[in-house]
Amino acid sequence: YDVLVSTANPAVGATAPAASVLPTNWVNTGEGLTAAGDGVVDGRITVVKGVNSVTGVNFGIEQRPTANSFTTATFTNPGGINTITVPATSFSASDPSTGTVTSIVFTSFPANVTSMTVGGTQYTSTTFPVGGVTVAAPGGQPTQPVLIDPVDGGVVVNIPFQAIDNATYRSTNTGIVSIPFGVPLPLDLITFDASKQGTIAVLNWKTANETKVSQFEVERSVNGGEFAKVGTVAASNTAKGNYSFTDRKPGIGFDLYRLKMVDMDGKFTYSETRRLEFSDNKTDLVLFPNPATDELTVSFKSGNCSEVANAHVTIFDVAGRMVISKSWDDVCNNPSTIMNLRGLTDGAYYINVRNSGDNSVIMSKKFVKTK
Repeated sequence: YDVLVSTANPAVGATAPAASVLPTNWVNTGEGLTAAGDGVVDGRITVVKGVNSVTGVNFGIEQRPTANSFTTATFTNPGGINTITVPATSFSASDPSTGTVTSIVFTSFPANVTSMTVGGTQYTSTTFPVGGVTVAAPGGQPTQPVLIDPVDGGVVVNIPFQAIDNATYRSTNTGIVSIPFGVPLPLDLITFDASKQGTIAVLNWKTANETKVSQFEVERSVNGGEFAKVGTVAASNTAKGNYSFTDRKPGIGFDLYRLKMVDMDGKFTYSETRRLEFSDNKTDLVLFPNPATDELTVSFKSGNCSEVANAHVTIFDVAGRMVISKSWDDVCNNPSTIMNLRGLTDGAYYINVRNSGDNSVIMSKKFVKTK
């Protein structure tokens, strides 16, 4: 007989699955009959049935780590061949299993840079290794300095990386650290505020000493996603400017807003970000306990799961970095899921639950992790 570990569940007498089938982002790590394996790690092992029962048939599986994406604050472009150090805290990764992230791999040379230096070794687009550059990174944060020399002007540098756990398994997803660079513009941003007014977001900002400024582009990031333009406001080019913008369809969850300030030559720089939270009053989910210590339970109220077959749960820190990501399958038959918080430091976090079917947010809530 062949014994397989699989999510497939055929009826007795039906054709057996052709191969081991695991949930998304899971991998076979080993199998053995008593102490010996068959030499191929594929979730399948052959068992010879005699008179007695066969014991000691074991399988090993694990969930791969996840590399998290993050957008840093805006840097002033240093120009020329000058470099900036990328904050180590910009990189993060999580291991949903009981393992730990031990290193990260910079998978390709970033666009919009002339050089990238990792641990004292400088790379260019022609010298960057085909297999990437690996660096020790407990929890996803590199222990060696990472420096980049951006091309001149207002650009965004995206650094792609993948995570490796202590079982040497690599994430299938690629995290992106986005670093916006701006150039000094002929204006002073005096204030930039964001506020909720019912179900809409209202942004207000004041400027001084505008000269040859073209426009302000309002950008929004929903639940840690990429920033996208949601509107444009023309510049007045006056000594004192007062501006306002209304976002009538903010995303459910947490929304980050920033201004892209563009001059008439096309040069631009970014403001700092402002954060607002919008909840769906129709949510049928509860979260407990809050504050939480080692575990946090997310649960559907009884009988209210009919519109959600599968869900996805993500936890973000207050800076917007995703620190935990987990699939929640067959929700109606598994109306609760437990999030392992043991790898998180104490503090405030945000949890989002999305419907895997249409990617809509069905819960976004703040909680506190304590000892």
